[in-house]
Amino acid sequence: MLHKQVFKKNILSKIVKNGCLFKSCNIHCYRSDNSFAQLNNGHYVKLKQFIVDVRSNVEYCVYNFLYVRNNDISNELSSLKEIVTVSNVNCVTKIENLEKLCVYMKVKEKQFIVALPNMFWK
Repeated sequence: MLHKQVFKKNILSKIVKNGCLFKSCNIHCYRSDNSFAQLNNGHYVKLKQFIVDVRSNVEYCVYNFLYVRNNDISNELSSLKEIVTVSNVNCVTKIENLEKLCVYMKVKEKQFIVALPNMFWK
């Protein structure tokens, strides 16, 4: 007889980490979209949802990977990246791997992302 372990979880739409509010992309905010982040490995992601395993108290983030390239606007703005595409594959990481909150911008038909300037020195 197999024993099934029950996974109890809480699904959240926003979290606060290091004083910064990270939100799921399922919350539609047009003036302040906090659903983009940079992981501690440097990759940019679009946040889908946050999951807390109640039994182990481990927090996870479901995200889509952003494929980016250097912008063609200016070499002086090297931290500003152009979004090439957003993966439709859901990935999971621990919340502790979220490093920086990012600003998302759409200018004409191009999309850009950059880590919040006050987070460069953290």
